[in-house]
Amino acid sequence: MFTRPPHTVLEVIHDPATHPRALGFEPARRERSHAMDVEPLPVDDRVDQTVGCRKAVRFGEDFDPTPANLEARTQRFNLANGMKVALLPKKTRGATVQLSLRLHQGDERALLGRDTEASLAASMLSRGTARRSRQDIEDTLDRLRARLSISGDATHTDVRGHTVRDRLPKTLRLAAEILREPSFPAAEFDKLKRERVTDIEGRRSDPDDVASRALARYENPYPEGDVRYVPTPQNVVEVMLDMAHVTAADVVYDLGSGDGRIPITAAQKYGAIGVGVEVQPRLIEIAKDNAVKAHVADRVWFLNQDLF
Repeated sequence: MFTRPPHTVLEVIHDPATHPRALGFEPARRERSHAMDVEPLPVDDRVDQTVGCRKAVRFGEDFDPTPANLEARTQRFNLANGMKVALLPKKTRGATVQLSLRLHQGDERALLGRDTEASLAASMLSRGTARRSRQDIEDTLDRLRARLSISGDATHTDVRGHTVRDRLPKTLRLAAEILREPSFPAAEFDKLKRERVTDIEGRRSDPDDVASRALARYENPYPEGDVRYVPTPQNVVEVMLDMAHVTAADVVYDLGSGDGRIPITAAQKYGAIGVGVEVQPRLIEIAKDNAVKAHVADRVWFLNQDLF
């Protein structure tokens, strides 16, 4: 491995026999003013005797990843504002640092019906602050040799990233600016909405997405509007029933039927008999009202009971 001191041009010949000059080619001359300005990397004090130059990256340690060692090495404390902190100091290759932050927010009452807007807000955080545009944020991360990923939903906001040790304070200050001073630029919001629509359209009939949503709905006890509620969009309901080749001769059972949209659609669109099983009495009442509104109350039944 070779390293170059700052502000120099380095030429490395791996095999003299294959050098362009040895093959009869003369490389074009370049002005030294065009030499790349290379920032020096952290250098390990040890020397690689086989190559004869310093290694360009600090070595890590032979770390024991067992739960007992992780617990023994982790330092935990609380900040004055109540934030819980856990640090795992260890030697890493290239002095790299991994960081993870989770911020919890709101309660069941305050977040009712706000899951979608909260998800959009989280996605907008890194698209501009009061002092920086989205491009400025990306340029700053490049200068810091850092990466930040910010996501979240109605109940929490997550920040994950990595950088090198001496750039960690500046990376954390940038993360704090993104979280505390978002500008929510209108142009970026329009772009995000188009991206979300494209993503939703692409997943409408994806079997994996349909299956994962159906699994998440299984015994989901939360009513519609609760941020923990797992919805089944109407288009997904219809795709599921189409895939099952439902006909008027079938009885469709929905275990964890929520607001009843699957049995109701089965009766309304395909003429089938629908049976929903739900543990939440409030959802049973909502489902029955929805069946009446859809004029299929005579073909759909809802049972307030557990599966077992």
